[in-house]
Amino acid sequence: IGTVAGNLMTKYRLNAFSSDIFLLLETIGATLVLVGKGPLMEVTPEQFLSVDMTGRVITHVKIPPRSHQYQFVSFKIMPRAQNAHAQVNAAFLYEFDEHQKDVVLSARIVIGGLSGKFGLLVLIPKQRLKPWYRSGARDFRKTRPLSKGSEVYDTNPIIWPVNEPMPKLDALVQCAGEAQYCNDLPTQPKEVFCAFVTSDIGTGEIESIDATPALKIPGVLAFFSAKDIPGKNSFLSQRVPGQLLPEEVFVEKTIKYYDQPIGLIVAETERLAYRAALLVKVNYKLDKKKPILTIKDAREREPSRVTLFAVLPARARGVNVQRILKGTDEIYAQYMYTMETQTTVTRPSEDGIDVYASTQWLDSYQVGLSEVLNIPQNRINITVPRCGGAYGVKISRANHNGAACALVTHLMGRPCRFVMSMQSNLRVVGKRLPCTRDFEVGVSSSGEIQYLEYQLFGDNGYVVSDPVSTAQFTGVRNCYDNRRWQFKIFNVTTDTASNTFTRSPGTLEAIAMTEQIMERISYELERDPAQVRLNNIEYNKRKEEVDNYNKVNRWKKRGLRVAFMNWPAPTLIDYHVLLSVYHGDATVVIHHGGIEMGQGINTKVIQAVAYTLKIPIEKIKCKPATASTNPNNFATGGSRTTQAVCFAAIKCCQIILDRLSAVRDTLNDPTWEILVEAAYIRGINLQTSYRVTANDQVPYRAGGVALAEVELDILTGEHEILRVDIIEDVGTSINPELDIGQIEGAFMMGVGYWTHEELIYDEKTGELLTDRSWYYKVPLTKDIPIDFRIQLRRNSYNPIGTLGARAVAEPPTCLSICVAFALREAIVSSRENTGYPRNKWFRVDGPFTLAANVLSAGVKLEEFLFY
Repeated sequence: IGTVAGNLMTKYRLNAFSSDIFLLLETIGATLVLVGKGPLMEVTPEQFLSVDMTGRVITHVKIPPRSHQYQFVSFKIMPRAQNAHAQVNAAFLYEFDEHQKDVVLSARIVIGGLSGKFGLLVLIPKQRLKPWYRSGARDFRKTRPLSKGSEVYDTNPIIWPVNEPMPKLDALVQCAGEAQYCNDLPTQPKEVFCAFVTSDIGTGEIESIDATPALKIPGVLAFFSAKDIPGKNSFLSQRVPGQLLPEEVFVEKTIKYYDQPIGLIVAETERLAYRAALLVKVNYKLDKKKPILTIKDAREREPSRVTLFAVLPARARGVNVQRILKGTDEIYAQYMYTMETQTTVTRPSEDGIDVYASTQWLDSYQVGLSEVLNIPQNRINITVPRCGGAYGVKISRANHNGAACALVTHLMGRPCRFVMSMQSNLRVVGKRLPCTRDFEVGVSSSGEIQYLEYQLFGDNGYVVSDPVSTAQFTGVRNCYDNRRWQFKIFNVTTDTASNTFTRSPGTLEAIAMTEQIMERISYELERDPAQVRLNNIEYNKRKEEVDNYNKVNRWKKRGLRVAFMNWPAPTLIDYHVLLSVYHGDATVVIHHGGIEMGQGINTKVIQAVAYTLKIPIEKIKCKPATASTNPNNFATGGSRTTQAVCFAAIKCCQIILDRLSAVRDTLNDPTWEILVEAAYIRGINLQTSYRVTANDQVPYRAGGVALAEVELDILTGEHEILRVDIIEDVGTSINPELDIGQIEGAFMMGVGYWTHEELIYDEKTGELLTDRSWYYKVPLTKDIPIDFRIQLRRNSYNPIGTLGARAVAEPPTCLSICVAFALREAIVSSRENTGYPRNKWFRVDGPFTLAANVLSAGVKLEEFLFY
């Protein structure tokens, strides 16, 4: 597909493929030269589709010359702004009269993606096109300017390197490709590779497994299943807090979801392992009932799958009920699109197994492997060089990949490498929890809530294992007075992979559903509940500009919407820091239990240590996390790990400084190097450690507000984010540059969730159909707001946060719903032109995709006019 001929052959084999190259060549009247079996052939692209290409190749593409009288135009509608296949594409070749420039002599118009037939259309003269409709002809990609932005924050040079804006200290080695991840480890002699063998039914039982066809292939070495596991067949241990129920490494009997791992193929190459995994034959006892794939399925067909998790009762009830609103809304799953998929490298060692893992939770990983292999933890040496992105999917889900890989090394005594493909990741591993919300709210005429009955249902997959619902409980009130709310959380199980933590797990879903209620109230009462709070960001002026734009444009509509956030930062404990000072040159080494996964934890820890010890950051290094130096450590997540580790590192520094104080008093203003050497000579211990406990962490909340302005093409469903303003309270930022980067990244991950990312399952089997980047789209550079403005709240200090800072990495994901609200507002403007009441609510379940936008607008056929 990376060549012209390859692209055309893809179109040949799959006619439904919306090939841009095929469309362009057909429009300009090109011909293809085919050689091979039989005589040389010259055919049009349309004729090419019916030629028998067996034994033939495409050697030339002939493009006819065209005079200056011709004009060629093309366009495509994509699920995102760039690097995506067309959902609809079209090309136009016009021949104009040489003397009368507005007379079209001939036209060749080809449209793809709608049907296999070609149509001829009449071009309307531009002067006859009514201005009201002209916006429909503008192509976003041809008018979109380069993105720009602003970053506003305070910094105090007096306390640098704390509060100093600087890049990550390993940024250059990452950009140069020199930063080492698990899969960058050199291969070893006799190293093997593996791939999961997965079920190809959604529900049923295994009757027999026959791996013989796979094992006959040269280079395929072994097949392992549940019966080969020497310990427990669960990659999650109930001896680790927070892991509620076991999950099988390999299915023993009952299939829980389509693509659940049944076994593992081991081969001499990765490609061979994946190929052989498809040849393993599994016989099933089929379950005739359709799989339950959604919360709606469970509630309607098997209510026993719905269980009450928690209740937050109302503490008051108002009496001024002027209007009662009821409704149901759904939000769907999200895949954690990490650059590095689930990856493990294991090697036999003299005392057990060396494991190089990409995990966010060392302790859970080590305990899980120990129980699967039935060997002591002290024989499992785990190192995490760094993670290539995580977003929560490597908290508990990494254990599955790791247990399988370690099993191979344990049973075969050979090094093993298990790098799951993106397709395997999407199919085997769980996602963000889909949620459904039912509500009934009574409000006054001004929109004040008098009572709210609020039920939130979370789809946990086939088992309630990761306690995501706990975060929903703390996040639901957002920034509102919830005394009149009765809130219930329900856990739901479905026939899908066990869902898991995803950036702002639970809080994004709860905050989004609460904001949806507020949005519903504002629409149906035709009031703007945020008016008074938005005066400081020119809301009135910009709202007037949007309204004026919509009044004169029929097919391009703009929307302006705001979102508020009051994010609950969890209390996390059990983080270990080991700090050592070398007497030879007084350099410092830090081993900590936090995992560097792109968020810059190592940089902030080094800044905190340099500030406390009053030494240059160049003298400090953070080493990869290991289970030996940081045992019993909690997971990196919740946006509190960096603060906890910095706190522990500062405590270590203070212990070292206390030990050095007696020596310092005997010297005349010594340098750091002289002081350390003198302490060493006197036998002072230059190594210390600290563990963060519950006494060191206090809950708090992080606030923020975002305002998004979008422009939507009503004809195609495409949109641009014109501008986004975000103000977030991060306290006194340890590193403003890193924090702003995290805000931008978190917000854009949320934008993908609300606009592009869509998971589609086969309703009959439960198979995931959108299992690769061809179908599953995340935002790219041209999906970033054209004007992106970030401001860290000025003069802020968190008295209960480390060095005055607040959580930053996850909260902005919750603010991204303002883009969905702005798109809804743009759709409302179009619906109003069609004749729908402005305050008539309409549901958009899932992301605001091209199709959802067009269908929600509800444009009537008689509206497609030119003048």
